[in-house]
Amino acid sequence: MATIIGASGLGRNLLKVEIRGSNPLRGTQSYSLTIVAFLCINPSMTNGHEWPHDGSLQGDVIAPDNPRSKLSLVREQLLGNPQVYFAGEISIAKGLGGWTETVNMIIAPTTPMADVDRLNAFMEALGTDIHTGGIASLEKGGGIHLGYLEFDETIGTAHRVIEEVVESTEPEVLRRAGIRIGASTTQQDQEFKRRSWIRVYPTAELASIMFAYEQGLQDGTVELNDDIGFQKYSIRPEIVAQIRSQQPNGLFARLRRV
Repeated sequence: MATIIGASGLGRNLLKVEIRGSNPLRGTQSYSLTIVAFLCINPSMTNGHEWPHDGSLQGDVIAPDNPRSKLSLVREQLLGNPQVYFAGEISIAKGLGGWTETVNMIIAPTTPMADVDRLNAFMEALGTDIHTGGIASLEKGGGIHLGYLEFDETIGTAHRVIEEVVESTEPEVLRRAGIRIGASTTQQDQEFKRRSWIRVYPTAELASIMFAYEQGLQDGTVELNDDIGFQKYSIRPEIVAQIRSQQPNGLFARLRRV
């Protein structure tokens, strides 16, 4: 059983929560847990309660995305770049690979680009502190394998201090087994991480189509579609040809209707 014994502000954007508990299945073993998290507090989101810098937390507080996080900074840069069309952002909590959250930002140059060298140059110009996960490349038949950028960041840390008390009617047996008699404490730290991808499409129209499709899949409002699903990482030769000729035909129209 665990009990929250305190929640207090450590500054404008820090919250400290202390928890203590015991495990009835482990005899006298007990533990304590202290979590320090970064928060962004807006007065409009705290039901009129003040955020206490040095006292107990009062009222209901919602902690949105930290505006000083790398994700927020990168998003701001993309939205403020006149060369970038920002189609949308898809977030998944408890994402793949052990990430606490994964984020896909879907973008395109405002001017259509069907040339891989230009697409790669466009990606490289987006930010020097963002890792290039993969470059755009030509595929057999004239298709384009899309490039993307990625970055990771720590969005929270848990510090756990576990106290254990070992008692025995035959302590010598436990000592011979390497078990310490009496009280001992151990500390465990855990980081919560987020991975973000910036997926770059050749045109704003394709970026919009992909965002609407993937958001619809997540919301359960659209069904799987092979025509669109294939375009997540690769653009078919016939679509590349349409972009270069600037004459979208029936294939683009089918993608739009989904």
